[in-house]
Amino acid sequence: MRSVLILSLCLFNSLSVNFEKPTAEEELESRGRELFQAILDDDLKKCLELSDPASVKKHGQEKSEKFFRTLMRIVNFSRVGAEDYKIVSSKIAASGKTAQLKTQVCIAGLWQSPSTELWVKIDGNWYYQETLEK
Repeated sequence: MRSVLILSLCLFNSLSVNFEKPTAEEELESRGRELFQAILDDDLKKCLELSDPASVKKHGQEKSEKFFRTLMRIVNFSRVGAEDYKIVSSKIAASGKTAQLKTQVCIAGLWQSPSTELWVKIDGNWYYQETLEK
């Protein structure tokens, strides 16, 4: 019994060593993919949860909802899937509190010009702020 316990502890320790904390860029890119998936899923609630509350307040709840609903309609009409989304680059500001995520979407077989999304880190999580005009 004791040898099984020791073997289990050794296995647990070896497994826990292999799990590395994601980098800030990986966390940011993961949130970006999560937001795009919410758009694909027509999940307005999730889109707003992933958005910076101050940004939603600044633009207004109604305008924020309209923005995401418009994106959802475009994505649905264009038959865009998860495979049609890619992150071109991510850049986190020196402060570590804001970031830019450059993304592209493929519509009808053509990759569109990259969009630049602004993100902000609040309480350890990244939140979408807005997309800069092209």
